[in-house]
This record gives sequence, C-alpha cells and structure tokens, in this order.
Amino acid sequence: MVPVKKGCILFTASLASKISFGLPHAYKASKHTVAGLTKSLSVELGEHGIRVNCISPNGIVTPMLQKAIGNVDKKKGEEMIAVSAVLKGTVLEPEDFAHAALYLASDEAKFISGVNLAVDEAYSVSNQSWKIGFAALSE
Repeated sequence: MVPVKKGCILFTASLASKISFGLPHAYKASKHTVAGLTKSLSVELGEHGIRVNCISPNGIVTPMLQKAIGNVDKKKGEEMIAVSAVLKGTVLEPEDFAHAALYLASDEAKFISGVNLAVDEAYSVSNQSWKIGFAALSE
C-alpha cells in the first residue's frame, strides 16, 4: 500500500471499545487496543494515502453469541438485545455489519480515516440504565 500511496485497512472491534458492560477485562482491553491502533495507524499511514478505520458492532445474534447467552434461539436473542435498544424496530444482522465495512472500504469513504464506527442502533450514545431505575421504583 505504501508504494502505491493508496489503501484501506479495516479492523473489527466491538461496542466494548466504546462503552463498558459486563464482559471480561481481557476482551474489553483487546477491543480498546484495536480502536487505539486504528487511530495511531491512521495518523502514521495517512501520509501515504492509506485510510485506517474500525467497526464496532453491538451484539449480533450469531451462533457464538447464542452460546454465550445460554443457547437461546435466534428470536429470543434478538428480543434480549432489543429490550435495551435505543433505535426501536430494527434488528442488527451480520449483513448490516458487512454494509458498513463495504462503505468504509469503498472510494465513497475516501475522506474517512481514524474512525471507530459504532453499528449499534445508537446504543453507545445513551445510558439505558435509567429505565431499570424507573422500573424498580414503579414496582
């Protein structure tokens, strides 16, 4: 990429690189590392015309996630995630993540570098725990 003065590096991080929630510290640290490396490399490689970004998806109900949350079926897993979603009426699918990756890797994103793009239904911009507090008070 350096010799041709063009390219795109795209990492996968996780919503855990943006907010903290009950995941193991090693997992969160690794995702913060990816986000930090994205920023650092975007500065270092920018002079060579190379863009560096990462994508941080919220939970996507895949077989791996289903196993992690107790072998629930896909529909139940989607319902569990939807409860705390900010953007209602949507379900994050692997294709949504792929579309974000295709955009960031495309020439349409030629001026985007150093970004950690949350694909998370706006989850990372709001603290939904207040809902739990209100629910507890109304019981």
